[in-house]
Amino acid sequence: MDALAALLRKPVGAMRALLRWIRQSTRLQRLLVAEVLLMALAGISLFGAQGGWVQGLFVTSALLKGDYVDPTNVILGPAGGPHGGDGLLVSTTLLYSLVGTLLSSALVALILLEMLHDLEHRLQKLKTSRPN
Repeated sequence: MDALAALLRKPVGAMRALLRWIRQSTRLQRLLVAEVLLMALAGISLFGAQGGWVQGLFVTSALLKGDYVDPTNVILGPAGGPHGGDGLLVSTTLLYSLVGTLLSSALVALILLEMLHDLEHRLQKLKTSRPN
């Protein structure tokens, strides 16, 4: 019973953390998160039109990670190359891939910023603890 209660508390804690983030974030941050979520939902529908929602999920997540060639090949199928109306679809995959590249770069920048901040904090502690 305790294990079940612990499992039920985790979603409540996650929901509280989400609500706390929403209150503390700026309007721009909330707008960007909403945009990425909308792109993900639209991408699953758009890229899964030919092969189902699992293919749409795979292609969308790969594109939003910044990959381009493999997910585009999955969409185009064994025939390869855009045919007829596929040009718009290929252009959309390029747009998603560019957004994904920006998201990946921003995430790496945030991680590096946090690491540098932590290093600076440690160096300050070391300077204050060392006698002159």
